[in-house]
Amino acid sequence: MARTLAEAGAVLRHPEILELDREWREDLLLAHPLAELSFVSLEEAAASLELLESWRREYAEQGSQTKLASLRKLALKIKNETLLITTSKHVHSRRRQEAGEIVLWLTIWLQQPTIFNEWLTLRRRSPEFLQLLDKTKD
Repeated sequence: MARTLAEAGAVLRHPEILELDREWREDLLLAHPLAELSFVSLEEAAASLELLESWRREYAEQGSQTKLASLRKLALKIKNETLLITTSKHVHSRRRQEAGEIVLWLTIWLQQPTIFNEWLTLRRRSPEFLQLLDKTKD
């Protein structure tokens, strides 16, 4: 039910519902290579985006528009789910800030995947990002 509501655009604010949905998605992905993706932390998100980008390049080389479209759809879904965390009052402010950064990363990857790695390198050196890291260490 939570999945259906979320897909319809409802904002789910109960942590139990979000947790059950996350567990369901993890179970679904366990038998699939996508199970390697995680956007729980900045480090895991960076590694997952590297993986998404390697798959995108592979699918582009194969000329598989279907796989490219599925990959983009997956990234959009992850972005939208992560966006829910940024507004949740039940999530620690540090996690909301990290989720906001991950949403930014996903937005850039979705808009310009070919420049994402260079952009992320520059972003991680920016004063704004370094300040975010300092805040999240507390």
